[in-house]
Amino acid sequence: MNDRFQIDDLMSQGPEGIVFRATDRQTSAAVALRRYFPFGKGCGGLDEDARTAYAESLEGLSSLKHPCLRQVLGGGCDEIDHLPYIVTEWVDGESVEMLVSHAMLGLDDVTNLLKSALDASLWLSDVFQKESLWIETELSTVIRRSSENSGDFIFWISPIKWLGVTGPDHDMKQLAGFATQLLHGVPMMVGNAKQTGIVRWIEWLRAAPKTATLTQAREKLTNHLQSTGGAPMRKLITPPKHEKPNSQRKSHRRPGAILYANLLLGMLVIGLGYYSHQVKQARVDGKKPAVHHKATKPLAKNTANKNEKAPRADVAFAADEAAPGELIEWDNHSKLLANNRRKVTVEGPAGRIDQSKSGKTLYLVFFGGDKPESSRVGIRLGKGSPDKMRSELGAFVGKKIRASGEVKKEMQGNLSSPAVMINDVSAIQIID
Repeated sequence: MNDRFQIDDLMSQGPEGIVFRATDRQTSAAVALRRYFPFGKGCGGLDEDARTAYAESLEGLSSLKHPCLRQVLGGGCDEIDHLPYIVTEWVDGESVEMLVSHAMLGLDDVTNLLKSALDASLWLSDVFQKESLWIETELSTVIRRSSENSGDFIFWISPIKWLGVTGPDHDMKQLAGFATQLLHGVPMMVGNAKQTGIVRWIEWLRAAPKTATLTQAREKLTNHLQSTGGAPMRKLITPPKHEKPNSQRKSHRRPGAILYANLLLGMLVIGLGYYSHQVKQARVDGKKPAVHHKATKPLAKNTANKNEKAPRADVAFAADEAAPGELIEWDNHSKLLANNRRKVTVEGPAGRIDQSKSGKTLYLVFFGGDKPESSRVGIRLGKGSPDKMRSELGAFVGKKIRASGEVKKEMQGNLSSPAVMINDVSAIQIID
């Protein structure tokens, strides 16, 4: 790479590239140098025409300045492997990925992030004369700048967009996934108008990924926040009392006692209904034919009618129930959820490592699994160092893996997410 920049430290790496902290020898300033894998880790770099187009794009970007974007200082392609790289200003701060994992974002932060992402992309769309989501939305790439203004979020300009790798209909899905992940870092507040507005906006994005534009998305976000953000909480209005003129009896029971009695009665009814359902289910289960397994002893000769069919030797499974040893692809979420509390083997490309909000579990998230209902492989942290376990799991990032464990149904917001829980990293195999 260019001799102008001296590599000082490796900051992060993933399936899309590597970020280094470096020093600009000309100015002695700290910079961020990022190498990209435009066609995936382990694949080659750019051809001659693409390298020329990439260099021309960098020249134009060096003159652009926007408060939400990293200032581009240089870049090019490695002379040996032709992988593209970009050099930008160094930004001190915390990654949004870390803020989300520790539930350190508020609804105002989420709103500012979404508005900043759209405003920066619309500004770049005007510069490039083509509307597109020009910024990167991976949580690890977005930084909250260390400053007095806590809402100062900084984005990378996406070189993948310059190379034309992603399609136009990908933008809305990417934006919806970004917003959904941000909401995971905010505690759910029932009845919160702003949170409701963002959720409805996400639903709108997912309903029309191919027809919606960034301009419409920006307007819709503003409208949803305005229509719900200032709406007061509903108040219970007590209807006027209509007293009977000749009423002789007056209840001496307090309203609180009546409410308490009604609550107990309701719980009793629910309990009896559940018990009745369980009894009926037990009777139904009792009528089901027993499952036949392969016989361990040969049948005696001339004891059975030749026209009678022998009992089935295989085990019967439900439509979504996995047979022992059957592989389930990582994106078959419905089948994984159907096997809740059963042992399965899941297969797919590992994309990144996440940590639960409680900090007690690490997850291998499959590449492309940015939706809240996406499956993942989880391992609970013991008394050992989380950094050590994260390091062990890092060996699987960017590779196709196969993991065997018990499915655990988890809630990601309002959606169910299957997590295949393992006891040890030995339950994971690299298959590609």
